[in-house]
Amino acid sequence: MLRATAAQLMSAPLPEAIEIPEPVAEEKSNLRIKLEDGVFIVQGHQVERRVAMTNLDNEEALFRLQQALRRFGVFAALKEAGVQAGDTVRIRDLEFDFVPDPWERESENC
Repeated sequence: MLRATAAQLMSAPLPEAIEIPEPVAEEKSNLRIKLEDGVFIVQGHQVERRVAMTNLDNEEALFRLQQALRRFGVFAALKEAGVQAGDTVRIRDLEFDFVPDPWERESENC
């Protein structure tokens, strides 16, 4: 019986491949940075949603959030808006002091 089942499976047609779309980074037009009372406020559906879904008490989750913010172009948009080291940045309930990426500075000097 096992051999008969295996033979049927071997002769059965393969299922059609399912294409899974890649996640699309938030377009810069959807990402908004505004300066309010000395605080850079980041707005954008995808970014705000990611912050809301992150456990801010977990160091590994914060690291993944930082990587996502970089992919979404948040840090580049903040720099375009004039953020400097030590400036306060707010995304939803998350507030932090901006720290330039040391790896980015090294690659600029190459």
